[in-house]
Amino acid sequence: MPTTAPTALIRRPLLISSIAALPPIARHLAPLLVAAVCLFAAPALAAAPCPVITGGEARLAAQDPEARLAFIRARLAHDARKARQWTLGHGTTYAVFTGAILVAAPFARDRASLPDFYVNAGAGLIGLGLLAVSPLRVQGDHIAIEATIAANTPADRCELLALAEAYLIRDANNEVFGRGWLIHTGNVLVGVATLLVLGLGYDRWGSGIGNGLGSIAVGELMILTQPHGLVPDLRAYRSGDLRGPQPRRRRNSWILAPNLNTHLRGLSLIGRF
Repeated sequence: MPTTAPTALIRRPLLISSIAALPPIARHLAPLLVAAVCLFAAPALAAAPCPVITGGEARLAAQDPEARLAFIRARLAHDARKARQWTLGHGTTYAVFTGAILVAAPFARDRASLPDFYVNAGAGLIGLGLLAVSPLRVQGDHIAIEATIAANTPADRCELLALAEAYLIRDANNEVFGRGWLIHTGNVLVGVATLLVLGLGYDRWGSGIGNGLGSIAVGELMILTQPHGLVPDLRAYRSGDLRGPQPRRRRNSWILAPNLNTHLRGLSLIGRF
């Protein structure tokens, strides 16, 4: 008497049964079709959007996260390089200026001018100290984000993008602060202090005015040349514009200038294209 096999042994999964019931050619094509669907679906799954930062527009949300991260990395690298050049340039100037004054002071023939030497050296030390104690944050943040990417921590790209965006916001705010009214006020106070020390302390008002104005001028030069490219970069990023800084279009201009030529006097119309 034939033995009947258990139902669980003769039952096949629905997908395998369906494929087996197909013609031979269709059975060979079915796995290829499944693989093609997975292949084309993978980029769509990989391109899932990441959240936008505060103030970000809908255009930013539609951008590929990898493009957003590449933009931030490029802009941080650019301003970090500018910040190093700015710090090195002004730091070297202050160091050489202060050192030269301190070396020359003992050899000054006019002993009454010694207060000028030491007060100016003090102002130079203040500028050098500010550069050393409070450097622009973009220098360290650029190194930090690149080290994080190299270590692949965090592995989640949205977390990595959020970290890069936090650096971009913080560094842009730091550049705004470096050119803000508080820094300008502090610079003016150093110049006024130079004036008062020389004027009230040594009765050298003329020298005090000259050194005070010179100190303010040097400080303002340092403030106004500080890199601030991340400020417009953050604004462009929030709007979803990831093209990077665009070269300014040169405008045509016309200037009316006096002509002082010996043979021809009058006015000259100068055009610039």
